[in-house]
Amino acid sequence: MDSIGNYGVTTIDYAGAAISNMNMTNSTLAHAEKILVSTKSGKGTITAINNCTFAYCGNISGTSAYYLFDFGSSSSVALANSLLINNCIFGGSFSGSAVNGYRCSGTGASYNLLNSYKTSDLTWALGTDGVTAVAPLANISSYSGTVTSLWNSPTTSDFTFKDKSGDIYKNKIGDPRWY
Repeated sequence: MDSIGNYGVTTIDYAGAAISNMNMTNSTLAHAEKILVSTKSGKGTITAINNCTFAYCGNISGTSAYYLFDFGSSSSVALANSLLINNCIFGGSFSGSAVNGYRCSGTGASYNLLNSYKTSDLTWALGTDGVTAVAPLANISSYSGTVTSLWNSPTTSDFTFKDKSGDIYKNKIGDPRWY
């Protein structure tokens, strides 16, 4: 998917709406301000995101950084389960600005991030102290290069690997169509 603007793959902003049993596998998302959003509904289950490539996702609105995965700031909104993000690669943000990773202020939901990487040009928004990241994707591994050193032509959505020497390529992280 490419260029979906300020919506995510899902955007739920109605309390009565739900997505049930959603899995995202072997997919690429580029040029999107958000990935998954459900800020008003505590219903539904989003189970797993496996083998996905994300580039130029996340943005900033005024002084507020968007969340890549946003399940709300209200304690009454929560996912009905834990989200598994596995074997994924995250490249630089939509506008080059710092972004937030994950938010879910409700109870009973969490996420697990396994075997996933971010490029060096994906940076996390900092809090008022200017040092501490507000909501990074915890436990994500870092790739020392940028999106343009990792992929052939990411701005035109060609994510064929340019850098075939590192763990990301060797371990086939992300959408398998680019290997």
